[in-house]
Amino acid sequence: MTAIPQQGATRRRGWLAAVVALLLAVAPASGAEDDTAARIAALHGDALTRTWSRIYLRQSAAALARGHLTSAGREEKLGPHWTPDAPEWRAAETAMVEALLGAADAGFGAAEGLAWWRNTWAAQTRAVLSPAERQWVLDTLLSAPGPYLAATMDWFVGEMVMTRLTFTDRARLDRPGADVDRALLQATAAPLLEKIRYDFSSDPRAELFIWTDPGRKYFREVSFRMVSEVNARMDAAQARILPAFGAAAALAEPHITAFRRR
Repeated sequence: MTAIPQQGATRRRGWLAAVVALLLAVAPASGAEDDTAARIAALHGDALTRTWSRIYLRQSAAALARGHLTSAGREEKLGPHWTPDAPEWRAAETAMVEALLGAADAGFGAAEGLAWWRNTWAAQTRAVLSPAERQWVLDTLLSAPGPYLAATMDWFVGEMVMTRLTFTDRARLDRPGADVDRALLQATAAPLLEKIRYDFSSDPRAELFIWTDPGRKYFREVSFRMVSEVNARMDAAQARILPAFGAAAALAEPHITAFRRR
């Protein structure tokens, strides 16, 4: 009577051992695939996208600050000299914008922002490409035209993010106070432009990447997925600005008081 349960237990142990062995056999390959996607992502940069994100958030914060300071001037009858040219206005606006940006905390300028970018890029690469395709893309990006191909893709993602922001008036470079944004964009774009100056038509591997799969699929599908992810991340950061308005407005009060006491 006891032989049957023992036999069943033996079978279960054998089945469990087989499953464990199978998992162990698969794990190294899975890890290698994940590493390939991570290595691909590490060859890309978020500089242009991060700059446009910063411009968008700064302008959102600045619009709130300037609206508040304009209303304060009207309600408290601060007179015609209460303008963005007044030192107290500038100090109040700076304090508010810094507080609101701190609340947004998009992270695009920090190490965590770059980590988010590369983790997301790796995840989208895994979603789009097979293991063999990922290896082909990695080999291509590590070849002579690779850095230029990666930089061109990064530029494209940044341009798509910019198009959405400027087309919907979320960000504009001709707004009052946008000189700081223009300077930031110029400082970001100048070195990136050097990275994408390459005659791809003279390199067979570059042409394969641009005109055939898996390179074409990688460029197109991962780029648009990243644009969508970046837009969602920016909008989530922007949504954190308004709830911080009250605390930021309080920072402007000492500067308004100083102007009133002139």
